[in-house]
Amino acid sequence: MTRKNSIIVQRVLNNVGTKKQAKDVAGWFATDEGQEWLSQDYDKEARKAFANYPPTCSSAKNKRRRFIRTFASCSFVAVLIFVAFFVGTRINPWETIDSSMKELSTSNGENIVLAFQEGSRIELNGGSTISYPCVFAKDSRTVSFSGEAIFAIAKNPEKPFIIKIEGAQVVVTGTEFNLKAYPEDTRVTLSLIEGTVLFREGEHEYSIHENQVLSFDKSSMAVNITDCENVANAKLWANDGFIFVDQPLSEILNTLSRMSGIRFEICKGVDPELSFSFSSTGCSIDETLNDMERISNIRFVKQGDITYVKIK
Repeated sequence: MTRKNSIIVQRVLNNVGTKKQAKDVAGWFATDEGQEWLSQDYDKEARKAFANYPPTCSSAKNKRRRFIRTFASCSFVAVLIFVAFFVGTRINPWETIDSSMKELSTSNGENIVLAFQEGSRIELNGGSTISYPCVFAKDSRTVSFSGEAIFAIAKNPEKPFIIKIEGAQVVVTGTEFNLKAYPEDTRVTLSLIEGTVLFREGEHEYSIHENQVLSFDKSSMAVNITDCENVANAKLWANDGFIFVDQPLSEILNTLSRMSGIRFEICKGVDPELSFSFSSTGCSIDETLNDMERISNIRFVKQGDITYVKIK
């Protein structure tokens, strides 16, 4: 690409190009040359965005990770979207809710990093769904979400980022946190890594600060906020890592299934409330299951597409 053409592309990406430039760039993105440029350009951005994350040792074995960027291209074009398929096979991960909304979902065992043109980035864990407008409103940036994700939200006090989840809202002006809000789970957990966020439930509002964890019980509507020295551990899942402390087997298997895509089934005689405490960083799913076998009286037997949990 010539320097002149590169400048035009950057103008369009920065939302200062003309209508004709936006149309030409969108057409070029559809070519092999344009796709190659996008992959190289976003690979650089992704490395910078996640430079503080621990190195990923084994995600290629267990997890598919893709990077997706959505941006407004001038006021003339509502939204241009491109996908960099580093790994993964789905051609179209979006579903159109209506003419102004998009919905993006991840399968178990898949991660997607969604980058907005205004600077915010969201990394979705497996089994997650987010819906967002093609163009944010003038006074807020509102999305609906279920699942688990790392939110790195660009600072803008005049235009808060609002995350709607089941039974509550999270209001952000610029911060980083991990939000776990799967619909099948009994509680919502928000681990704040940096900054301050507001958690709204009905008429109640709670302020969460850096290095704090909020737990919201969806049945009792109770909210508990605690200090946590190792709050960043909440995002270890993005690098095939996790820490379980006195967690029941059923919850651990749900977590591993979302991360790896493996379907588990607990057999008769195995207590789903059996408690485990262990950690793992960068291990394969097979190594993790072997570790669980060594410290307990259960074993994992794979038959077809199902891994059965049995008594030894």
